[in-house]
Amino acid sequence: MTARASHPWHRAEWRLTVRATTGAVLAYLIATAFALPQGYWSVITALVVMQGSLGGTLGSAWDRMTATLAGAGTGAVVGVAGAALGLPFAVMLGLAVAPLAYLMAVRPAYRVAPVTAVIVLLDSSTGSALLPAMHRVAEIGLGGLVGILVSLLVLPSRANRIVVERTAAGFRRLGAVAALLLRSPPAPQAELDAANARFRVELRQVIAAAAEARREHATRLGTVPWDRLERVLRRLHSDLVFIGRAARAEGGRAAAALPVPAALAEVLPALFAACGTALEEEGPPPALGGLDSAIGDFAAALERLGGAVPRDAVALLFALEMLRRDLGDFLVELSGRRPVGPAPG
Repeated sequence: MTARASHPWHRAEWRLTVRATTGAVLAYLIATAFALPQGYWSVITALVVMQGSLGGTLGSAWDRMTATLAGAGTGAVVGVAGAALGLPFAVMLGLAVAPLAYLMAVRPAYRVAPVTAVIVLLDSSTGSALLPAMHRVAEIGLGGLVGILVSLLVLPSRANRIVVERTAAGFRRLGAVAALLLRSPPAPQAELDAANARFRVELRQVIAAAAEARREHATRLGTVPWDRLERVLRRLHSDLVFIGRAARAEGGRAAAALPVPAALAEVLPALFAACGTALEEEGPPPALGGLDSAIGDFAAALERLGGAVPRDAVALLFALEMLRRDLGDFLVELSGRRPVGPAPG
């Protein structure tokens, strides 16, 4: 863990706790100052939209506000028209909820729209629907605005940094997968499946953080474009899958008995962990000398076998060389000498 991450006030959990508490109190004070009739909705909204990063808060606040506008507008129109036509409340309720329920089914982020319409209709049962609709928009808008401002000003947590932290965790998960694949005796399949599942969780978090970073209109993290890190993790994990298929096949067991793959079981996890540290601390990329030496020794051992080389051992060597190429490309990209991504063609 880096010095930055180890400080308690830099931990994501503490930052979010402080921001959520500040947002709730501030939303309550402002709603009370403006004498909003249901100011607690401002407090609830500030808490709901508060996310781990500014980009996530922006997206959540936008979804909440547009859903509220749709629900309040529909409730006001149906309420005014229904009162003019003398429609029963049950009919108005159905007319308001039906289109918004379909919207909710198509866009789950708009699930508060039908709820807002129902509340507007209930509040207008003794008067006009316009005033409750305006109050609801003001209350939700205030809560969303407070959430955005607090995320921006109080212990701000940028999605860009979160992408780096999650990618570094993804590299460490890759190291755990590599250790299980190449150890002797081979790890049980259930243990390997669990390690792959943990990596996929980290990858999903990288994807989510990258989406939030796009909302912040960011373009780079240090010298590495954040929107390519997901692709790097996917490619390296794919290389490990091929290595596992070769090393765990029947013929691959002969290859796994050679001394060099056993050394790789130590080299690769350490190398992946060093990649994560270099990302987090924006330091120099790790050297590949140990990996090159291990792969070279493995290739030399296969050459000494002559015509008795198992086919799966050759496949394992090829997969290791592919991993080395992709990892080398990433480390060159990490140093900032050329853009992240695969070479043309």
